[in-house]
Formats: sequence, C-alpha cells, structure tokens
Amino acid sequence: MKSKWLKWSKISLLLVCFGFFMPVSCDMNGVDLARMFNNIDSTGYAMLIWLVLLSAVISIIITLFHKDKIEEESIALDWICLAGTVSGGLFSLGRMNREYFNLQVGAYIIIVGWIFSLIFLILATCSKKE
Repeated sequence: MKSKWLKWSKISLLLVCFGFFMPVSCDMNGVDLARMFNNIDSTGYAMLIWLVLLSAVISIIITLFHKDKIEEESIALDWICLAGTVSGGLFSLGRMNREYFNLQVGAYIIIVGWIFSLIFLILATCSKKE
C-alpha cells in the first residue's frame, strides 16, 4: 500500500508543476512572477517562487530513480520536498500587493496538488510495507 500512496503523492506534485506554468496571478505564470520579482530587486521572493517548482520536480525525479524499489525511498525526503514547495508558495504570496492580488487557475491547481500530495503522503507514512 505504501508504494501506491507514494505514487499518488508524486502524481499530485505533477499538478503543482502544471499549475506553475499556467496563469497564477496577475495574468502571469510562475516564471513571469519570478522574473517580475527579479526586476524589482526582490531576488529572495523570486527564489521562493522557483522553490515551488524545483521542490516538486526534485521529489518526482527521486522517485524515477527508485521506480523499481519505491518502498526504499525515504519518506522524510518526500516530506522535506513537500514542505519546500508549500513554504515557497506561501511565503512568496505574502509579498504580493493585496490591492492587485488575484489568484487564477494555476494557483488553484497548485493548491489542489499540495492538498492531494499531503493526503497521500500521510497515508503512505501511516501504511505498512507491502
């Protein structure tokens, strides 16, 4: 059961990756938002936005290397990657101007991916090995 939940957690992180390249806010995708923050000398916030994508991709790539032995994959590493992508997204949202701030479809897909990944990762953590 554990490997099934881990696979579903990674599929949920694919939603985060897809949502990053869709309009997230202000008719900009994640790449455009990171460039905007770089242009206004907020490099820290640009790195937080990139952390959303990179943490999800790293978690997926690690699973690809362990596809035959997914049971041996470290769940702690999955928790770290999920925490990285969620914290990067939440901290970068705090920087946006509330007057012009509006979430678009990409942001909602990212949030759904976070929620599903969290649920499946909890199930994988609580389940026994096959």
